[in-house]
Formats: sequence, structure tokens, C-alpha cells
Amino acid sequence: MKVGLVAFADTPHTLATPTTDRRAVQAALSQLKSKGETSLYDAVGRAVAMAGRDGVVVVLSDVEFDDIGGMAEPLVDAVTAG
Repeated sequence: MKVGLVAFADTPHTLATPTTDRRAVQAALSQLKSKGETSLYDAVGRAVAMAGRDGVVVVLSDVEFDDIGGMAEPLVDAVTAG
């Protein structure tokens, strides 16, 4: 199974593209730092695009967020459209 990593603060950043190289993903995980604002929807959108139709996206966040600007519904629609 391929695993990738997208971090998000003010903007999303791809730290690891989908790969079977677990050490590369572990190294990318060690780069994670909590900072800035939360661009959660942008990051999830990027992760969904990277995962592709049959992929799985797991979201981990250390903050509460509100649906500012109504971004949640279009994102949920895009994810479930598969």
C-alpha cells in the first residue's frame, strides 16, 4: 500500500508523495511542526487528489476549525463523488 503525507498550516505542503517507501514517510513525519493557521480544506483537497479514486485519506489535526467560507460542503461532495 502506498502512503503519502500532506502537512498544513497557512498552506498545504506535500511532504511525501504516495510511496511504498515507509522510511521516506517516517522521515517526512519527523518534519511535522504545529504552526500558523489551518488550511485544512486545501490540504484535504490535495490529499484526495494524491490518493486517487481508490485511495484513503486520514486527517489528523491538533486544532478546532470552523467551516469559514462554506468550504466543507464542496470538499465533501468532491470526496464522495469518487
